[in-house]
Amino acid sequence: MSIADTQAQAERLLRTAGILPVVTADSVDEARRLSAALLKGGLTAIELTLRTPAALDALVALKKELPDIAVGMGTVLTIEQMQKCIELGADFLVPPG
Repeated sequence: MSIADTQAQAERLLRTAGILPVVTADSVDEARRLSAALLKGGLTAIELTLRTPAALDALVALKKELPDIAVGMGTVLTIEQMQKCIELGADFLVPPG
């Protein structure tokens, strides 16, 4: 998939979602509970920030346990973080600013 295709796919996902809650979770369980509640309330996408040590584990859990919610990773600062998030299945990435 080309960069343009990837960008277009992310844009469609975000337009469909309409609202993008930003979740900073201190544990996988917290991310799971918040995401499940948001999904139950009709929100189909979240941005999970990389500002806690639990973020990558939470991404893996959410992709496995809540397949109906798109999980993007935010506060992506480095190429290594970008590559790891993609490897773990992030639906989109958000750099600061």
